[in-house]
Amino acid sequence: MTLRIFKLLLIVFCIPSSLPVQANDPLPRTNFEQTQSLIKKFAEKIYIELQKFPDSPYSIKCTNHPISQYIEGILISELSTRNLRFYYSESDTISKLELLVNQFRIEYAKIPDGKNKLKRTIAFSVSALIKRKSLPINPFKFDTLATDTIDVESIGYIERDGSPFKGELPPEKETFFDRYIEPIVVIVSSALVVLLFFSVRSK
Repeated sequence: MTLRIFKLLLIVFCIPSSLPVQANDPLPRTNFEQTQSLIKKFAEKIYIELQKFPDSPYSIKCTNHPISQYIEGILISELSTRNLRFYYSESDTISKLELLVNQFRIEYAKIPDGKNKLKRTIAFSVSALIKRKSLPINPFKFDTLATDTIDVESIGYIERDGSPFKGELPPEKETFFDRYIEPIVVIVSSALVVLLFFSVRSK
């Protein structure tokens, strides 16, 4: 009886070790989440610049760009907690923070020998003007990018927030048919059309 129990226990403990272990890879950050992180870095830069005039309220305006509303919203959210006051409306009585998006690009690139893997790059560049009454304009520029590696299968997930957070996919690899057969078919078809045209005219 004791030997039988020992064998059963041995089987029970051996089964888990023989099963394949599947590592659950964490989901990558979405394009929106990555972009949000870059804008927060920009907010840190803005905060340093605005500390030169900490007691001044500001109106904020970002030029017409697909991510303008996200930039304005995140900046106000991040900086309002640091005793900086912001207003969406413009006024001649308060200072102005004007933003111009120079570049916002999401793209994917193939990785050599990386099966089903892509390199994701999100580039973000913005210029800012701080305008204060009776004081010189203070311009500065912020450039940054984020890169990481993602699975091809995760494209749908990381782009779930839709436009403008969809990237540019790399071109499909050219097949033998695309490179050789298709041009031949086009040339032969054109030649047949010309031949038929002159055949009809000769009759």
